[in-house]
Amino acid sequence: MNKVVWIGLWCCGIVYLCWLAYVRLKRKKYTRFGSGEMFDSMAHYYDGMNRVISLGLDMSWRQYAVRHLVHLPLHSRVLDVAVGTGDLSLCLLRQRPDYQVVGIDPSVEMLQRAKRKLSGCSSSAVVLEKGEAEQLPFADGSFDAVMVAFGVRNFRDRKQGILEMARVLRNDDNLGGCPGKLLIMELTTRTNNDESYHSGRRAVLHRIAQLFIRYVVPCLGLWLTGSRYEYHYLQQSMQSFPDATTFQQFLQTECGLSMVAYERCLWGLGPDIYVLTKKSHHQQLQLGNA
Repeated sequence: MNKVVWIGLWCCGIVYLCWLAYVRLKRKKYTRFGSGEMFDSMAHYYDGMNRVISLGLDMSWRQYAVRHLVHLPLHSRVLDVAVGTGDLSLCLLRQRPDYQVVGIDPSVEMLQRAKRKLSGCSSSAVVLEKGEAEQLPFADGSFDAVMVAFGVRNFRDRKQGILEMARVLRNDDNLGGCPGKLLIMELTTRTNNDESYHSGRRAVLHRIAQLFIRYVVPCLGLWLTGSRYEYHYLQQSMQSFPDATTFQQFLQTECGLSMVAYERCLWGLGPDIYVLTKKSHHQQLQLGNA
């Protein structure tokens, strides 16, 4: 009798595992990692996991990044691409409540949370819309600044997304010659040529950070949210993203942008911050003739 029970339990276990595999495969079939659908499923625990995996530093990184945009003219219009739950917009509006921020994101659930988070701001200061970076529904040169935090690596078409952000950024000959700015904050890998990460204390810390993202973050995702694959995607998306030097070259040579500032947070263990402007018409002509 015991043998029959064990065989029955074993068969039930096999059926359950097959069903679980089917559900996983079905979800992967219809959900692209990095898509709005994926972030819909993560929205209710997204902020909490950000605090955990960044050791509570992610908001300070955002606050540090937006200081590049606080000196724009009064009532400037700023686009927050991949706005998520609105943390970057919130950091900016705390310092410049006169700005109008337009947030765009492919995830409806993330936008709902951003709406609640930014509800304390003036109703005219925040506009939230569903959309993707590759096809921004705005006119050329309609924003004084464009910003994106931890979103470029999720673009379906990275070059098209950045070209679209540059398109809606105003030209540098407007508003007294104060150039429109593009702010990008992103996690990147380090190059083998970066000697500062191959010796000393920084090399040890960088290795620990790599191991944390590769092994600990997916396990935390599974333990705290039940979603291991989404946080395994974070590690994969970082590995597939170009290193900082290659990304800067890409932005300047293929996207028609000029580098204004580049910074590394937490001695290079945190995200990189890129501040760019559109190349002038004269610079673009020179590039085309080169």
